[in-house]
Amino acid sequence: MREFGICLTIVALSGLGCTQFTGGGHKEGCSVSCLAAKGPAIVAHRGLHHTLPENSKEAMLAAWNSGIQWCECDVYLSADGVVVLMHDAKLDRTTEAKGPITERTWAELKQIRLKNPDGTLSECRIPSLEEVLAVMPKGCSMLIEIKTSDNEPLVRETLRLAKGRSCIIQSFDEANVRYAMRLGNLPVAFLASKPEKIEVALAGEWKAINIDFKRIDEQLVERAKAAGKARGAWTVNEPADIQRMLDLGMDPIITDQPERVREMAAARAQ
Repeated sequence: MREFGICLTIVALSGLGCTQFTGGGHKEGCSVSCLAAKGPAIVAHRGLHHTLPENSKEAMLAAWNSGIQWCECDVYLSADGVVVLMHDAKLDRTTEAKGPITERTWAELKQIRLKNPDGTLSECRIPSLEEVLAVMPKGCSMLIEIKTSDNEPLVRETLRLAKGRSCIIQSFDEANVRYAMRLGNLPVAFLASKPEKIEVALAGEWKAINIDFKRIDEQLVERAKAAGKARGAWTVNEPADIQRMLDLGMDPIITDQPERVREMAAARAQ
């Protein structure tokens, strides 16, 4: 996906009969600093990556430790079947290495340094999903995007690692969403941007859809409500766009600017 940190929990949405994000106050056992406020779930897209490499363990921890409960990550399978965090299919943009990520073993990938946002090399390495979930604080959550199309082994292994944890599986690929629904019991969401894919999202049996914010208007919101879908927006960064998504009641809001969304949502709630 190209695109408030309040303590949240996955609950059944009243009237929708589905499982999805919801805002709320402090929950017993939440180890992050939470704000007692109402509002949408705010998801740190690829972690808190203003000064840290995107999709790094360090960026996820920075978000969680700042009081943002939800992070989003992207996953692929290594050549030897380890689930690793990376947005692009190739290593070139975000690491010191080059070539397809799926052609490298985990032993190779875990040695590769990630790039900082300014393009300089960091000391952060490519993490596995298992490593990241192992350090996820109690009370925190992860939205996991399955990147490659029609990849049952990746979905199956992701579900195994996320079992019993506060996670949601999402994908642009219909087959992957169906695999997740069939093979596991975690909540799922269908990602969409193109108009024809939005139609698929609205028509499918999944209960949650996360849509490119540029495609969202009142008509689409009403159609999604009529279809009984929980509705999220991505990747919402600019103040005017954030305000529009808040006005339309989108929840969750997936963003590269989680602190900005938190401030705007809090101001709106006053």
